[in-house]
Amino acid sequence: MNPLVDPDLISRIRVCFFCGSKEEAAAWDFTGRSLLDFLTTSGTMQTSALGTKQDSLWGLTNVILYGDSAVIKHVTKLFAPLLSFECEVIELMQLTQDYSPGSNLVADLFMRATGKQPCIIVISQIDEIKDQELISAICAEMDRQSRGVVVFGTARWWQRIHKSFMRHGRFTKIFCGRDSVKDEWECAGELAIDA
Repeated sequence: MNPLVDPDLISRIRVCFFCGSKEEAAAWDFTGRSLLDFLTTSGTMQTSALGTKQDSLWGLTNVILYGDSAVIKHVTKLFAPLLSFECEVIELMQLTQDYSPGSNLVADLFMRATGKQPCIIVISQIDEIKDQELISAICAEMDRQSRGVVVFGTARWWQRIHKSFMRHGRFTKIFCGRDSVKDEWECAGELAIDA
């Protein structure tokens, strides 16, 4: 009796979790390598004496993922499970609808993430957040966040992100897309802020 699934296919799936065209795969590979290199070489992920991934702690470093929205979606869906981290995702529409001055929405989000640490908080479309009180609340929580919590902000153009988020040391930018189009994307982003 023939097996339903080719054993070689199963072994390939175990080492390659991206499904898409070669062009999309190139963008994912560049993004994934950039993010992993950053997390492992910048001191943001500190492995314990036991050397196990589960015992790793994140330092106070957050990431802006900008560029191709399809690649960003893949990165945010796959990175937390890949590293055995929990993930709290908050959509822009939900955030802006539920937030009111003086509410504990943002503090509660960070508290939940701290309880699940190590944990990634994903704030989608961070470049579209314009409410100054909401921005201040997010920045205040980021400035005192636990070492076991990291924030991924997603944006099409990092240049449109509020300057409070881009203050030195608050975020590191990582381009989501193919390396060959990064310079063109940066130029388009500069034009986007003038529009």
